[in-house]
Amino acid sequence: MNAGIAMAVAMAIAVVWPGLPSPKAAAIPTGSCTDHPAHAQLLLQAGRKLGIAVRQGSPELAGKDASYRALHGRPGVITIKPRPMAPAVRCQLITHEFIHVLQHFGARLRGVEPLGWPLSPGERSRFGSLQEAEAYAYQNQPALVWQLLEAHRLDPTRPK
Repeated sequence: MNAGIAMAVAMAIAVVWPGLPSPKAAAIPTGSCTDHPAHAQLLLQAGRKLGIAVRQGSPELAGKDASYRALHGRPGVITIKPRPMAPAVRCQLITHEFIHVLQHFGARLRGVEPLGWPLSPGERSRFGSLQEAEAYAYQNQPALVWQLLEAHRLDPTRPK
């Protein structure tokens, strides 16, 4: 994880969950989906602990390989199209959807709001919404997303 992303993680944790203790450094995975596609399994495990259901099937959005259905007041459902894909692509797809999970949790399960992660002007305009821009810009960063999911799981004030 580069210094800029590490700073974004620290800032996001401090803003969304102030006073939350950091997970032990030795337990934090590093690397991208490109380098460590198996990190997708860490995200799926973290999601299960938070009550996220992950199913195979037809995503709600036409032409997409996955979607996250945010449910009001409770964790949502990720649906992944069952099709062959490279392990790194699958990892990016799962990471992308778990960024939407973080956006949902950041809105206290009442919506899906941007997390405020740094984006370039091009990323902001290319994807149609800040939520999608964040998800696409950071979908190759499973370690970042895993750390935030774990921080959320440890937050005693989170909605359950």
